[in-house]
Amino acid sequence: MIGTKIRKEVVIESLYESAFSGHWTKESIKFFKEIPRKERVNDFKLKQLVALNIAAMVSKWDFILDMLRRMSMADRNKVLTDLTPDDVRWIRCEVNVYLERKTGKDYSEHHKCLDGSPHSLMLAAATLGLFDLTDELAFYIHIRNPAHAGPVLGQIVDAGFYDVAYLLCQRYPKLSLARITPWDDWADEVSDEISIQTYSGPRWTMLHLLAERSEAFRSCRYEGGGLAIKFIAWIHNSYGFVMRDSREVKNSNWKAKLLLFLRPIMAKVCPQIVSGFEQEERCLSAEMLLKIMKREIRQVERYSPGMYRDELSWVIKTAAQHGIFEIVNMCLKIFPSLVWDKDGSRHILHDAIKYRHEKVFNLIRDRLLEDRLQVNSFWRGFEDIMILAASPPLPQTLEHIAGSALKMQKELQWFAEVENVAFFINHGEANKTKGNARLLFVENRQKLVKEGEKWMKSAATSCTVVAALVVTVVYQAAFQIPGGTGTDEKKVGIANLLNQHDKHLLFSIFSLSDVISLFFSSTSLLLFLSILTSRFSADDFRYILPNRLILGLTALFIALAAMVTSFTATILIVLGPKMKLLKYLALCGVALPVTLFVLLQLPLFFALVRSTYFRRRPKRKF
Repeated sequence: MIGTKIRKEVVIESLYESAFSGHWTKESIKFFKEIPRKERVNDFKLKQLVALNIAAMVSKWDFILDMLRRMSMADRNKVLTDLTPDDVRWIRCEVNVYLERKTGKDYSEHHKCLDGSPHSLMLAAATLGLFDLTDELAFYIHIRNPAHAGPVLGQIVDAGFYDVAYLLCQRYPKLSLARITPWDDWADEVSDEISIQTYSGPRWTMLHLLAERSEAFRSCRYEGGGLAIKFIAWIHNSYGFVMRDSREVKNSNWKAKLLLFLRPIMAKVCPQIVSGFEQEERCLSAEMLLKIMKREIRQVERYSPGMYRDELSWVIKTAAQHGIFEIVNMCLKIFPSLVWDKDGSRHILHDAIKYRHEKVFNLIRDRLLEDRLQVNSFWRGFEDIMILAASPPLPQTLEHIAGSALKMQKELQWFAEVENVAFFINHGEANKTKGNARLLFVENRQKLVKEGEKWMKSAATSCTVVAALVVTVVYQAAFQIPGGTGTDEKKVGIANLLNQHDKHLLFSIFSLSDVISLFFSSTSLLLFLSILTSRFSADDFRYILPNRLILGLTALFIALAAMVTSFTATILIVLGPKMKLLKYLALCGVALPVTLFVLLQLPLFFALVRSTYFRRRPKRKF
């Protein structure tokens, strides 16, 4: 108990002062140290929420987060849960009275943004992008009527806090389908816990917001580093949410706790890794949100069939435009008939073709072609898909591809896929539009063809110089072999090292490596010269030119590796068992530039191989 000299009112007033200034004082800290927990929870529950709202009114958000963390578990559960409408009105009145006394201003009009409830605190934190505070409030807050808390969830999703949204929807599944109404219509009602005012606008839900958030889903990723992303995904799936929320790993294994402990170090040493983990968490949270919404929609559809069909019809169109495969797939699983819906003469397949969303296109194509008879009758809506594929690509559709030649190859492959589908739907009609579509395709990509020709010639020229140098070196080495040749009549021109058993193996390695290097370097030189003398027509970029460049790079890599092996064998023969330090320095010196060349060219090589030989094939042969 607090003594007679320090009354409880003084401590409460000092807590308000600290909330207003944003700084703790000795007196305000006594609120948590000297007042018993039961008394704080029962008698001063509303006073604590008044202090939180005072700090929010004057934008002391760090103080709010610090105060929440100073509270005990019982304090947080009581303050952020069991509130009646009368409690919220009393809190709002106390906050207005205190601030008017401190500043002389009337804060009564601010209740639409901060009405005194914990919900408004969380909404304000999400609006300002304060993840830690939003997450702390969401973990303990109690939502009495989830159907009326849609605006809070909408703001959380809009801020990109998908893991916080998943936390709330996991506890309150009905919240995932709550209508997101304007804040002005909702703020007056949430504190009074009565029905929302009539809102005549569209039924916006969290699904509408997610359909426009392509950054929240894995299917929309275009950045490089595939192996790094897969490694991060494997670590994350194995050890859970370890980068954004420490509460998730308190009962986890030691590996997850170690990753959480190393997070500050990784953030400074390699921030890309931490960013990758957090992005993976957001994507996983968004996918889990879709699962919750899918389950809730199916439960509603059991009793009210077709209630969400019109809504999902709009959602699938928006998701197709943004290339969000996960949402399109979810909508088609709930309502398979959505694949036949049209907006006038426009179909979702048109959006997938226009914006070059390959995964969405493949999904819709496979669904359409499951019923060839029905899709044939729909041809009037698809006769222009080849013309649409031949139109100039949007800038953002090719910006993730390195090299103009690879961009042109991507466009050719994309046009071939669309053409293949058009012929399967209606062979006769497709044959009529094929010629015009091809002419339009080439005409719209004249600039890309010229850029691809320049890029391909530049790459081939650089590799030709390297291949010519390798040919020169290894050809000269064949006539200046280590140890020299015999001078006797019987051994003229025969290597002396062939008769030395201790160096016979090394000499054999030198000879074989030199021959391999000469053969493959000459082959690569011819391949690169064939690229330089090519006609560079548009169709050549699909397979002929990339294939020649791949074979040339492969031969060049083998020639370089054989050349280094030949040089290594020569050094070991000449220096023998002595001068070990000089031997190692020489080996490292010659291996470093060759290794750098190979490593710098490997990304291009892998990109060429992946786009040329390992493209996804359709499920059926058209």
